[in-house]
Amino acid sequence: MQDRLSALREILRSRSLDAHIVPSADQHASEYVPAAWRRREWLTGFSGSAGDALVTRGDALLWTDSRYYLQAERQLDGSGFSLMKSGEHGVLTMTE
Repeated sequence: MQDRLSALREILRSRSLDAHIVPSADQHASEYVPAAWRRREWLTGFSGSAGDALVTRGDALLWTDSRYYLQAERQLDGSGFSLMKSGEHGVLTMTE
């Protein structure tokens, strides 16, 4: 996962981009997507059906809801991504 994250950050730098959003949903806004559209899982290692990732040059964050907090903590361990527990007090939203 670290290599994938590093490669994405290099693309951000080379294109003068600040961030990249990696949603769980496909182009039809489906929560359960076919394997070919599991971009977020491929990048982060988190296989839950709900969650979105944001990668900046300095941060890698994944938002998911309380159904997946424990799973996300396990699967994100060592990935370079930090878990953002959606709905918890004091946790920023992706737009914030």
